[in-house]
Amino acid sequence: IEEYRTDEPFDVVFMSHVLEHVVDPVDTLEKVKALLRPGGVVYVETPNVGALDARAFGSNWGLIHFPRHTYLFDRHTLADVVRRAGLTVVEQGFELNSCGWALSVQSALRRRGWDRSKKPRSAYYPLLLVGFLPVNLIDFGFGGPAFMSLVAHRERE
Repeated sequence: IEEYRTDEPFDVVFMSHVLEHVVDPVDTLEKVKALLRPGGVVYVETPNVGALDARAFGSNWGLIHFPRHTYLFDRHTLADVVRRAGLTVVEQGFELNSCGWALSVQSALRRRGWDRSKKPRSAYYPLLLVGFLPVNLIDFGFGGPAFMSLVAHRERE
């Protein structure tokens, strides 16, 4: 995005699991804002460090992915970064996905030596995904599930 140039503004910019990887989220969103036409929309999806599984597993949460994830957000810090970039938050939501729980449990089993698989996802990983889906319903009452979304727009000038 640092080098992208165009004379044609966008109606929508879709950023699914991008913002947690950038060095300066505010700067990146300012550049996205410059690419949007007035009234244009940006959709952001990112891990939610405020999720129950993130709080339960702490530094062993399966979605930390250090050093690839340079920033982790909760719903408040994500909205703050978007506003600091000069965009207006339209709505925030959560995505039903149990991979935060599943990855965290898989990693815990590996740390204990009970899973010696070298593959990114063990054979039982799909069972963890399905098994933890009902827990996502509980997550909604405790900071939301592991993935969240936000829609913001550039004000009309």
